[in-house]
Amino acid sequence: MTINYTPETYTQTLKSGGTITVRGLNFEDMGALAKDQGELINLLFSPEVKALDVLTTAPGLVAQTIALAADEPESVGVVLKLPFPLQLTLFVEIMRMTFSEVDLGNAVRLLMEILMSLKQANNKNPDT
Repeated sequence: MTINYTPETYTQTLKSGGTITVRGLNFEDMGALAKDQGELINLLFSPEVKALDVLTTAPGLVAQTIALAADEPESVGVVLKLPFPLQLTLFVEIMRMTFSEVDLGNAVRLLMEILMSLKQANNKNPDT
């Protein structure tokens, strides 16, 4: 089998003259997010979740997502300084490209199953 795949990218031109180019997330990226953002994943699926908790925790998840999709995982700090509307635009484009090759309904269902499995595993082994 020959794999001939070039990921779709989205480039945002900045008023400062720079650009940010991102792609959809791959399995390695999702693993890094699950490892580093497990607290937020647990929070999102908690019955006690509060909007304020999500707003104070989500910026790190969004910034790491953008940094990974830009192939600059070390740039989370820089991404956190980007204006909110720019971060939101990049995040939406990343999610669109992440699921563009598959049926969105099935992909979301699969992602939810994975996240719930991670949560259950984390609850069984809280020290890992």
